[in-house]
Amino acid sequence: MASTTPTLDDDVRVFVYRFMVDNRRPPMPVEIGSALGTGSAEVEAALKRLADAHVIVLAPGTPYIWLANPLSALPSPFPVTVGTAQYYGICIWD
Repeated sequence: MASTTPTLDDDVRVFVYRFMVDNRRPPMPVEIGSALGTGSAEVEAALKRLADAHVIVLAPGTPYIWLANPLSALPSPFPVTVGTAQYYGICIWD
């Protein structure tokens, strides 16, 4: 039987999306670690696993989030407005 206990990767993934929606920017690894009560090394390892699984994209050579589909950490040609909040999509389909 599969465990129903969420893994750190799951917790990091959910935190990243909630943070991006609430703050309109991706969280820094230290912010994730502080919120989840874990160290930066563990968070950075989780971010790397999420990137390897194509869940997020990290800026090259860093532990910093570049994309969390469909949200872009950087302004793009694809702005999306939801209420009073503006986000950037990765592509026209987002």
